[in-house]
Amino acid sequence: MISPIARRLLPGFVRKSIRVRLGLWSLERRLRAERVLARTAHRLPGELIVSLTSHPARFPTLPLLLACLKNQTVQPDRIVLWIGWDDMQRLKHVCPQSSLAGVEVEGCQDFGSFNKLVHTLQKFPDAFVVSADDDLYYSSTWLETLVSGYDTENPSIVCSRAHRIRFDAEGGLRPYRQWEWDVQDEASRMPCADILPTGMAGTLYPPQCLHPDVARSDLFLVLCPTGDDLWFYWMAYRQRTLVRKVGLVFPHQYLPRSQDASLWATNIIDNDVQLRALCSEFGMPTCSPKKVGVVD
Repeated sequence: MISPIARRLLPGFVRKSIRVRLGLWSLERRLRAERVLARTAHRLPGELIVSLTSHPARFPTLPLLLACLKNQTVQPDRIVLWIGWDDMQRLKHVCPQSSLAGVEVEGCQDFGSFNKLVHTLQKFPDAFVVSADDDLYYSSTWLETLVSGYDTENPSIVCSRAHRIRFDAEGGLRPYRQWEWDVQDEASRMPCADILPTGMAGTLYPPQCLHPDVARSDLFLVLCPTGDDLWFYWMAYRQRTLVRKVGLVFPHQYLPRSQDASLWATNIIDNDVQLRALCSEFGMPTCSPKKVGVVD
């Protein structure tokens, strides 16, 4: 902590630098305490890939994130990091090669947050893909929780965190702010159509669970350019794939300074516009009360 005297005497940029260093030190200490000595192989009927993307503003904390993804009790077959072509040289200058060891760094056409999934789905169409964000600390059991939630007898998308879609009496979508956020009830833990995974906490996508249009940038960059979670949900809905939530409340432990360039605050406002565009293009989700009875 920074003492009250230091807060008064030190310039603002110095205080911020100290907070960032303290935050990194705390997370690095936690990572050391969670160090996994024995990893187990996953038992999924296919290759398991952890897929993510990043951009220059978050390159400084990328080594810590990658260390978290490598320090999992269940071992993925690959960790794939997608970087826009224009940022590849910057990554090499900022991130030590040692932090990239064991990570497949792939250059790509830059679609922003969509990079974390669409490119991997195209390159590895038969794999189980777990998406991760580049601004969070992931505990050592994060991947194990997702993988253990997959049921080969009743396959579905598996997520760590989800919001329940809410409808009005006429069957229209309520504003995004009025959805049921971060659901924890028993209904969400069974495969269902009315919960939307929030990708930041991690989501496991089985092979072919999303509609083939999922990689069509001519659609998602027009309909929902900052709403990757919305897009992936609609692609699951079009493929008739259900979703289930696993685990306890996901702990939001952001990496220091990672929220300086965050989309979430903008998306809360933009999501309603993007939802209308998706509904206009693809129709309402099948969990609409017009089809299954009025909710509430």
